[in-house]
This record gives sequence, structure tokens and C-alpha cells, in this order.
Amino acid sequence: MEKLTIEEFKEMTIKIAERIQENKDYLCEVDAAIGDGDHGISMSKGFKEAEQRLLDLDKNELSSIGEVFKVVGMSLLDKIGGAAGPIFSTIFLSGAKIAKDKETADLNLLAAMFEQAVEDVCKRGNSKPGDKTLIDSLNPAVKSLKESAEKDVNLNEGINLAYQAAEEGLEATKDMAPKQGKSRYLKDRAIGHQDAGATSITIIFKAMNEYISS
Repeated sequence: MEKLTIEEFKEMTIKIAERIQENKDYLCEVDAAIGDGDHGISMSKGFKEAEQRLLDLDKNELSSIGEVFKVVGMSLLDKIGGAAGPIFSTIFLSGAKIAKDKETADLNLLAAMFEQAVEDVCKRGNSKPGDKTLIDSLNPAVKSLKESAEKDVNLNEGINLAYQAAEEGLEATKDMAPKQGKSRYLKDRAIGHQDAGATSITIIFKAMNEYISS
């Protein structure tokens, strides 16, 4: 597989929504270590809404890759409160902005979509790599996507490598002291615990990898 059609991209995105919901308790457990413990509840609520909106649209109602991510972004913005809603919705709305009216998605497009997401999330959250946020998982995945696209790696392998990079980024957050969000007040006491947002990003890329590889 080299490209995803609109329908395949929609199916992959629904897979993402399913995996986030299935990991609700795990995400809450991760968040409880250094946060409020409600990350999984918020994310599950947002992605449940996104899944339902996508399922309600047949293939004739989605004319582009961008529209798929726009549906998700607006769903998350509508249903997730606190800081997570605007941040995670930005990921998908940024991707939608890049994809626009494209009818297929290859590694080059996916890399560009998520690269824009990194840029926009960093601006919105005033964050950067190393701050112990979702960026520490998303940014390595984006770099991997770009490298794979430049090397003309096939879609299956490219997504798999991006997922591995996201996992490595997530693992690295355990050694970081937080510089954003409420957990920043814990300082070094947060070291040893992974970031909840980065955990969600890794689940997203894992779901993408599962879909592509199947």
C-alpha cells in the first residue's frame, strides 16, 4: 500500500478513536501519577464523538482527507474540556489545513500534516521538545515520517517506524521534569513517570500502524 483513499483514511481514523476509548482507564492511570487523573475520560469522550460523527457520514459526504481530520478536530474541541481539548483538536485541525482537498494520503502528506501539527501545538501551548508534553512523542514520529518519505519507504514500513519513534519519545518523557501544565509544579518529583499526552499520541500512531499493517 502506497496511498490511503478517503474511505481508508476514514477507517484508519475510526480505528484511532476506538483505541483511545479502549485505553481510557490506562490513560487515567498514567495521568493520575502526575496530573488530575482525568485525561482518559476527556480523551475518550472526545474521540467517541469523533467516531460517531465519522460513522454518520457515508463516503459520498466526505470529499477529502482534510475533511476527515476536520471532523475529528471539531469533535475534540466540542467535547474535551481543559487544556487537552484545544491542544489535541489543533493536531487534527492543523492536519486538515495541510490536507485540504487531497483525495489520497501518502507518507509525504502525512509527514506534512503532522509537521504542521507540531508547529501549531508548540505555538498554542508555548511548548517545545523536552518539556515533557505530547510533543516529545509527536515530534520524533514526524521526523521519522519525513525520513521515510525522503527515502521512498513504503507506507506500511513508514508508519511502523513512526510508531516506534513515538514509543521511544514516550519512554524518554520518563526522564524529563515537566515544564508545562499543572505537573510542572512537581518538578523533579515527576521524573520516572511518562506524560499522559505523549501516551495518547503513541496510542494514535499504534492504531494507525495496526490499520495499515492489517
